[in-house]
Amino acid sequence: MSYDHKISDLKYRINGLVPKDVCKKIINIFEKYPDLSTTESSYKYKTEKHEEDNFKCLNLSRIENPNEDILYSLNEAKKYIAIVIANYVLYIKSKKISPTFSDKLITFSSNIRILKWNKHDYLRYQSIQILSTNRNFIVSLCHRIL
Repeated sequence: MSYDHKISDLKYRINGLVPKDVCKKIINIFEKYPDLSTTESSYKYKTEKHEEDNFKCLNLSRIENPNEDILYSLNEAKKYIAIVIANYVLYIKSKKISPTFSDKLITFSSNIRILKWNKHDYLRYQSIQILSTNRNFIVSLCHRIL
């Protein structure tokens, strides 16, 4: 059996991993520091232009001199991201998708952030997510519809 293929667009989910009270506390921290939130921009295929995104972003990884609240959010996010990655690697191996798969390319992220999405054409509600992203892997920890 050949394992010469890519793992792409595979969704792996652990429902209820992050306790609701932890999610709520992190979301409250996001809302407590609106001055630390920024907007981002990206290329939009619909308009074929680079435009401002429809969310506010609190990038926990890039805050200089983080206070106790920010450190709490960042450390909790890292803890649960590590659990998701470990379970994801075991899942890939156990399903024989790729028995040699490792976490080597997905364990580092310099981009752990909290996003607050507004309503727009593709999203019919407001939501908050806590994400860790690198080029190879995205982890979404908490999600709350506002």
